[in-house]
Amino acid sequence: MGDASSMPAYILVFPQEIWAEMAPDPTVLDPYTDQIEATLAAYGGRYLRLRRDPIEVLEGDWQPHLGMAMLEFPSMEQARTWYHSAAYAPLREFRRAHARSNLILVDGMPPGTTLRSLALAEVEHVRAQRGTP
Repeated sequence: MGDASSMPAYILVFPQEIWAEMAPDPTVLDPYTDQIEATLAAYGGRYLRLRRDPIEVLEGDWQPHLGMAMLEFPSMEQARTWYHSAAYAPLREFRRAHARSNLILVDGMPPGTTLRSLALAEVEHVRAQRGTP
């Protein structure tokens, strides 16, 4: 498996409330939408999906009522650096002033990784911690 710096990372955004949708001016979020992609690109990031794209729940009863967005970065470090960057800071504050969201950062798997290879690596990790062969 590759090292952590070669694994993609994803920020998943689950809007809870978007005050602009209740506002009389539908362009209130334009400053955010006009600038966000340039800040992402500087860190190798991009949108993979937008929040209004259809979501199909295959199991369970959870449904993000305002959809979800998904951003991809080349690594966890680049995603964190973008999120805490001076370039994104004013947009982050703008978004927070106009919406309430849950955001999570998750890492992906290097190319060629399978569930089986992850399971075997976990077994080896547990054995090493216990000192068993």
